[in-house]
Amino acid sequence: MEEKDNVLNNISFPTAKISDEIIRPKKVIDMLIMVKRELRQMQWIHMQSSIYYERLSTWYLSIPALMLTCISGVLSFIAASNMINGNAQNQISLVVGCCGVISSTMQSFITSKRLPAHIEAHRSAADQYQQLITKIEFEIAQPNEINFVNELETKKLQIQNSCKFYPPKFIIDKYSNILRNGYEVE
Repeated sequence: MEEKDNVLNNISFPTAKISDEIIRPKKVIDMLIMVKRELRQMQWIHMQSSIYYERLSTWYLSIPALMLTCISGVLSFIAASNMINGNAQNQISLVVGCCGVISSTMQSFITSKRLPAHIEAHRSAADQYQQLITKIEFEIAQPNEINFVNELETKKLQIQNSCKFYPPKFIIDKYSNILRNGYEVE
């Protein structure tokens, strides 16, 4: 048994397995807590980015474009009716054309900026970071994976590579201000 204890003291890996129980040194637990804090930061930033792009797409572009399309449709029926004289018909037709152009421009902006892709990529990254945070919490409470730290690093890099869009700078700055004021994001 003494020989087994000497071997365990000389292991350079972050974990040792004795029968079915995994023992993690305090240094590794502290590192997992630090990584969990960093993952929580990334999860918050990506979730806020997803919310920002969703609001931008929905409330500032999609809904106004939809309303302009609706208004131009109603006005085009009014312009085509016989109840309106020639000069008013020309003016209404001009408004219909302008509404159509503005609506098309807004929809083109949504498409060209790939806002739905931004929303989904950031939301997916936030969800994946949350899953890693949960895994770390379980691993700290009850270690059961020998190569957890290496797998954690691999999964973190996979998440970073899967989200091809950067979070807006103002969201990163907002998180820095939260930390500067002594608050922790949960």
